[in-house]
Amino acid sequence: MADLTPTLTIHAAEKSGAPTAAIRTIKQWAESNLVPGSTGYGASIAKVKLHGVAFAQGVRASGEGAVFGAILGGVHGALPQGLDIPIPGTKSHMPADGLGALLGIVAGTFAAAEPYGIGQTLSNGGASCATVFSFRKMNDLMVNLKARKAAGFRPGEVSVGVAPGTISKATFTGESEGTGRRAVGTFAKGSEDPVVAAARGV
Repeated sequence: MADLTPTLTIHAAEKSGAPTAAIRTIKQWAESNLVPGSTGYGASIAKVKLHGVAFAQGVRASGEGAVFGAILGGVHGALPQGLDIPIPGTKSHMPADGLGALLGIVAGTFAAAEPYGIGQTLSNGGASCATVFSFRKMNDLMVNLKARKAAGFRPGEVSVGVAPGTISKATFTGESEGTGRRAVGTFAKGSEDPVVAAARGV
């Protein structure tokens, strides 16, 4: 039998000495409004509220995703090497979106108790960064694989360059072609495999 509240149960109401008719009415109401699959008026109102809250949360998460996406897009367009930021003193690059995903998860965890859902916002931001990072890297991988196949490379041969259609600007050798545009490189036999190079930059 369904509970009326966390502290008041049907059993407690029955033991309270309340009139039988009143207990029967309470049971009927509980069965039509509180148990799973109920179709009573109260259950309908609760479902409406549930869907309303879910809609509001979806709108908020989508808005936050759009904001974080715009920030990442601005960074990618403004910096010569896009979101793959060079690490000083090395030939490696730090993916800003990958770093944002990690920071969002950590910050969201520590801010879980903060008011106004700040922790959830940070977690949503981290999820947005993770989405951009995953999309960007998978797109570049597929584009480079297609470019290698179209160029007629055989197993054991390697190539270098950033194929047309890739999102990353960096070539992972400290070089970049163009600013604010997709980099277009050439594939040459005897050079480094872009897939291997991309994996190194991740």
